[in-house]
Amino acid sequence: MRRRAVQLVLDGRTQAAVAVQLGVHSVTVAKWMARHRAAGVAGLAVKPTPGRPRFLTPEQDRQVRRWLAQKPTAHGFSTDLWTARRVAELIRRRFDVSFHPNYLRAWLTQRAYSPQRPTRRPANATTRPSRTGSPTTGRASKKSQRHARHLVLIDETGLFLNPVVRRTWSLIGHTPVLDADGGHRHKVSVIGGVSVSPATQRLGFYFATEPDGFFTAEKVVPFLRDLLKHLRGNVIVVWDRGNNHKGPVIRKFLQKNLRLRLEMLPPWAPDHNPMEDVWSWLKYGELANFTPADIPELDDTVVDRLIELKFDPGLLRALWNRCKLPFPSQQNN
Repeated sequence: MRRRAVQLVLDGRTQAAVAVQLGVHSVTVAKWMARHRAAGVAGLAVKPTPGRPRFLTPEQDRQVRRWLAQKPTAHGFSTDLWTARRVAELIRRRFDVSFHPNYLRAWLTQRAYSPQRPTRRPANATTRPSRTGSPTTGRASKKSQRHARHLVLIDETGLFLNPVVRRTWSLIGHTPVLDADGGHRHKVSVIGGVSVSPATQRLGFYFATEPDGFFTAEKVVPFLRDLLKHLRGNVIVVWDRGNNHKGPVIRKFLQKNLRLRLEMLPPWAPDHNPMEDVWSWLKYGELANFTPADIPELDDTVVDRLIELKFDPGLLRALWNRCKLPFPSQQNN
């Protein structure tokens, strides 16, 4: 067909007419003519296209299966969660071969692997003194911009020695096991806030942890006091209607710190607080299937992850964008 198309054009037919006659695109005829001008009849030869090379050698295939029989933490990952993305990353690191996670899911399924919910087995716990992360400044909301106030959205959560369990890839018939105690309730409580600065509109993040404890009103006050040390000028704190956010201890602190104002989120609007998305990122992403040996290890890991978040404004903004609270714009000044 290629030679015939070229010959028809050389005989005086237009490329468009030849394309219609042969049932091909005119661009295709133009390419054939260009090849003929460059290399003559030899340029029209069909070049065989080799099939896709084998993704892994048989030995590499077996090696990947041996990896999957081990814990992800043995290969440098922070939690015992095998995902297709992690398998792809490990293959790239070890074999210098890039592979899309979607293809890897099919590859794993063909080899009798499936996402499975792990079972738990006991682990011990110890206690630890509380720790605080230094706050940073951030961007402002409409109301706080008009009054030159820092906006701080605050919330608390708890992370247990019992991890949040997510399905992990494992050989069918071999349920993965997490070294965690399903009966104990030892945890690290965390209070955190996302700040928005009226001057620079830069996001910030600050937090504190309470290992094996709770953030009562008496413990929330030191966190607020630390906030005021880092945020100059007036501050608006927005949080939920929890008992630790009100009462005589909180009122007394407000009377002594007139530049601080508290606002309550409506009970129907928890999804308007970006801190809910921070906790989701931490629990279901960073620490899913994480099995610390004790409270100090859990506390260390929580602090490490939140410090990383503190210095990642891009991630902070992405987490804010997940919630229903619109991000403030400079046009609202």
